[in-house]
Amino acid sequence: MADKQQQQTGTAHGPTINSWERMWTNGIPPGLFFDAGRVEPALQELIDDKALPTGVALVPGCGRGYAVDALAGPNRHTIGLEVSQTGADVARDFVKSNPHAEIVLADFFTWETPTKFDLIYDCTFLCAISPDQRELWAKRMHELLRPSGTLVLDIFPIGDHTTGPPYAMSAKLVEDLLTPLGFTCTLLREPGEKARPKTTAVECISLICCILESVSLNED
Repeated sequence: MADKQQQQTGTAHGPTINSWERMWTNGIPPGLFFDAGRVEPALQELIDDKALPTGVALVPGCGRGYAVDALAGPNRHTIGLEVSQTGADVARDFVKSNPHAEIVLADFFTWETPTKFDLIYDCTFLCAISPDQRELWAKRMHELLRPSGTLVLDIFPIGDHTTGPPYAMSAKLVEDLLTPLGFTCTLLREPGEKARPKTTAVECISLICCILESVSLNED
């Protein structure tokens, strides 16, 4: 269980742990607010096409657990992180019939784990955190991924609004966060399209705003 003081103070910027807990305690019906009601179709296509690595996967800010349940299988143990006790309980109930899925109550930024992940999936986690935390988000992704691990990003929402969460995302924002840490785009997919290999770095970056992108961490 999360530390009581951590629950009270939360992070220095953006929603506190208590604010997420209040949202879950007040009730989040499937399909409303930030609950999509199902796994994202673009992620499901990647799973169906066997385009993602096996091993151990992580879904930070997993919500009800749709992506955790979809990714978890005999060849891929999947951990979902939730900072809210109630949210974690809801997710555990959702994935309880899947023996390869696990829900952990923890703060992504302070979670201590010896595990390095083969795959991390971020759909609406980056857009939910304060802009002040974005560089730390990128560093944590770097720390948690194995060398040549895969980070799958569903960039959302695209726009230029300044309030949030959800905060506006853009191609340049993601490029500036990840490229300096050695991430490179290896697969492009727009909703409803089949994946295609990257042809140039320019193409990769120009399309990131409307695709689900898989990137690899370069080995040192």
